[in-house]
Amino acid sequence: TEGLILAAQEQRISVHNFRGRLAEELVHFHAMRLRDSLFLWVGDGPRLGNLALAMSSPRVSGP
Repeated sequence: TEGLILAAQEQRISVHNFRGRLAEELVHFHAMRLRDSLFLWVGDGPRLGNLALAMSSPRVSGP
């Protein structure tokens, strides 16, 4: 069971939602910390919209 607990802790996703003001505009943030990466979304509402993704690949040298 100790190995299962360690494996679960390594794969945990940490999620944080918060908002703040930027030049009189209310801005919403959604941050997810993964094992080897960070996902940060910033928008004008508390929803994920117009999401685009770019990833590097070991097989392709350019976009």
